[in-house]
Amino acid sequence: MDAKENQVYNELLKEIKRRKNLQRLDSFLTHTFYWVSILASFLAAILIVDKHGGKTDNSPLWVALIAGLPGLCLTISKTFDFTQRATWGSFYIIDLLNLRDEIELRDKPIKDASKEFRDLMKKYEYDFTKIGFFNQSFQNSKNDSKP
Repeated sequence: MDAKENQVYNELLKEIKRRKNLQRLDSFLTHTFYWVSILASFLAAILIVDKHGGKTDNSPLWVALIAGLPGLCLTISKTFDFTQRATWGSFYIIDLLNLRDEIELRDKPIKDASKEFRDLMKKYEYDFTKIGFFNQSFQNSKNDSKP
């Protein structure tokens, strides 16, 4: 590969690595918020029972904060939709890996691969606007621009 071909190929490899890291993060956040909400629900219930059972002197503020965690986790999870983002990231990675394979096997000229790479970036960046709160703000801006 010449210098220009290497540049496109290296950019593709960087994007694959970046997307893999972001996909792992989205997946981790999905599971974290899910488990925090479950554990907070159980802990709040235990503290309420424990408080009324007279065994300890738990602060009502502490119990209220823990009881509010599931709602906060649900709000954050629905707002950012980490599950959908992780799925989106997986499909993006698959398409990028396919393009990388086509380049490595020399089946695709670098000029065509470069155009396909940019088209993939454009497609997936647009698709990202349909995830979580981005979807609402994107839809609202489209509706505002209509006469």
